[in-house]
Amino acid sequence: MLDSIHVRRYILRRCELRRILYRYMSTKKTLTDYAFDILSSAGKSAAFNDLFEAAAEAAGIPESLKKVKKRKLYGELNDDSRFVSLPGNVWDLKNRVKFED
Repeated sequence: MLDSIHVRRYILRRCELRRILYRYMSTKKTLTDYAFDILSSAGKSAAFNDLFEAAAEAAGIPESLKKVKKRKLYGELNDDSRFVSLPGNVWDLKNRVKFED
């Protein structure tokens, strides 16, 4: 049977683990973040394959995971409102593209 001291220690350990996990998750960049940084610094649009390769290299993704991560990045770029898909599978930042009404 657990006494109150053990229960308090258990709760404190769980809270500390949550704080550490939150700190780690909030500072880790996603592939989409890397893609945003790459397009921002390049100042021009990029083909998806080139953008993925640059983002994967920046993130340190191993070759064994690239196929899966490539599909995931494509979906994330479509969902992220910061990006826009242009003809020819070229991607750019939405704030740089002029749209006609």
